[in-house]
Amino acid sequence: MGVLYKLNRCRIWGTMLRCLQAYLKDRPLKVFMEGTYSSERIARSGVPQEAVLSPLLFNIMMYDTPVEEGICSCEYADNLAYYTQKQNGRLSG
Repeated sequence: MGVLYKLNRCRIWGTMLRCLQAYLKDRPLKVFMEGTYSSERIARSGVPQEAVLSPLLFNIMMYDTPVEEGICSCEYADNLAYYTQKQNGRLSG
């Protein structure tokens, strides 16, 4: 699981890492669509939506995103957009 690897790289070890692993592992989920719930499935990736820890775990996943000259990023909550700007009719960078 990618976020557990990143937590380990951030020196989150031992009991704390095991707690987070238990929190993320084998989470049941259902989808509600058109007035009906789907059958229950096990989430194999991601973090629980609307959970207190989710923004923190997202930021840990994204902290080492590569930066390229001429490419900008804009982040809000768990959304990320990359863009570039034109200078004199040409893409910068």
